Amino acid sequence: MPIPEEEIILGLKNSNQSVFDHLFREQYAPLCRYALKIVRNNDIAEEIVQDVFVSIWNRRIELNIETSLNAYLLSSVKYSCYNHLRKKNLTIVDTDLTKESFTEQFISDTKADSQITQEELQQIIQNGIHELPEKCQQIFSLSREIGLSNKEIATELDISIKTVENQMTIALQKLRKHVIKYWGAFILFIKILESFGGK
Repeated sequence: MPIPEEEIILGLKNSNQSVFDHLFREQYAPLCRYALKIVRNNDIAEEIVQDVFVSIWNRRIELNIETSLNAYLLSSVKYSCYNHLRKKNLTIVDTDLTKESFTEQFISDTKADSQITQEELQQIIQNGIHELPEKCQQIFSLSREIGLSNKEIATELDISIKTVENQMTIALQKLRKHVIKYWGAFILFIKILESFGGK
């Protein structure tokens, strides 16, 4: 059942995880299709949209939306896409998707609401870890399970800190793709991503 936009915005400001989960499930797919038209790469498009949602959750309390929520999301994704292309010195492909045509494409996801417990999430993540390449798995486990910093992992494995950072990036990208299939777990996974900041 659709949730009025005003209730979604209020729910975000009140850190309502179920409201955020609803917003993510409803708008993730069409936003990815929109981003794909700009960056022309499915993996990058998905990562950009995921980062936009992470940013919204991190800034949820001071969130100030003067336009419609759909327009706000569209502008955020568009800006992030263009910013990515500029950083990579790639040509910006102008898209003819207007706010109106985008809204017409906004189709609600029909996936059933997934109620995932903390224990189930841990199992999902553990399965994802087991699917990581051996080096990624080793470094991720040292960081997450033992709590070593990147510098300590580099010393322990006799590798460079840069290698540790690169492997952690690969691990998180692969885990994000694994967890993203479980809609209800997304908000919990954001917290896990945040926990790796500053290591």
